[in-house]
This record gives sequence, structure tokens and C-alpha cells, in this order.
Amino acid sequence: MLKRFRTLWNIKSFLVCQKIVAVHAGVDAARQSGLWGFNGEERIALVPVEDHERVGKYANFNRIYGSTEDIQTKGFFQGLDQGSAQWPMQQELLRVWKARFLLGRWHDQQAEFGLQKEEDWNVTPVPGLFGAIDSGLENWKLKEDSKWAKASLPMVPRVQWVYMFRLCLDDPDCGNLISLAEVAGSDDNKRAWKRI
Repeated sequence: MLKRFRTLWNIKSFLVCQKIVAVHAGVDAARQSGLWGFNGEERIALVPVEDHERVGKYANFNRIYGSTEDIQTKGFFQGLDQGSAQWPMQQELLRVWKARFLLGRWHDQQAEFGLQKEEDWNVTPVPGLFGAIDSGLENWKLKEDSKWAKASLPMVPRVQWVYMFRLCLDDPDCGNLISLAEVAGSDDNKRAWKRI
């Protein structure tokens, strides 16, 4: 376990996929949009969550060319229009992850470097079943001006939140598509996505 944790210290950044969004559309629309590669050959696009302009382009593409029956995708884009409470949650997750990363690193280096808890952390013991205890992340607050903290804070990996937009064409292997049927009386370019 410790070996796996130490390998994290060498990683500079992580991509974290917040949501996979399947967009059902035709290949001609994908080619013309430019969102899915030069010829519509790219089936997956990773877009940073905070890049509202690019996310808006995928929302617009889905509104114009996407399936009207795809309730999940439609709901995702409508949720973005109404404003999302996701960003504060992401920031809290990052704060906790960063604190756990630093606390784990500090405990690992404590014996090797002779680190003293009082120099690097403000620890608030809380009453426990067998007396005062100082375990629990909420009880440890890093002193960011300590020597150890100044050396360690730049080593915390950067986390980039992304949406994964997945283009689903006439793909029977698509997890969100159960069956595809031609709309009666329409031309070859118009299709309806039916769910069983």
C-alpha cells in the first residue's frame, strides 16, 4: 500500500472525468461541426469542466443534431443551463484530497526527516471513547508557512476535472442505445432513436 501511495508523489497531474455524456447524432453532422475531429473520426472529446464556451458548443450540437429521445443527455445539458452545484462540491473534494495527500506524505516522512507534529500541523484533539484523540483529517490543519509545507505543497498533483463527450453514431455497441429504427416515410439522413 505504501509503495502505491509513494508512486502518487511522482505524478504531476490527474484528469478526473466528472461525467460521461453520450451524444447520439449522424456522421454528417459530426463532420460538419468540427467538434469530433476533422472528418468526424474522433468519438471522444475531453472538455475541461470550467470551459463553459466549449461545453456550450457540445450542448448546441446536441440541441440541433442530437436525439430528442435521449433524456439523460438532454437532462445533463439542461442542468448546466440552470447552474450547477457541482463546482463547490468539486472544490471540497479537492481540498480533502489535498489534505489527505499531504497528511499521508507527512506521516511517511516523519521518521526519515525527524518531523515534529507541532512544527507542521495545528492538531485539535477531540474527546474519544478512551480519552482525547487526534486522529481524523478534520483535526489536522497544515501550517502552510512551515518548512516542510513550503517544500511539499508544490508537489501536490494538479487535478483537472473534465466532461467526456462520446459521439454515438449508428453504433449497436453503444451502451445508451438499445435499438435504432428508421423513421417511417423519412429520408436516409433522419433517424429516430427508440428505447425498448
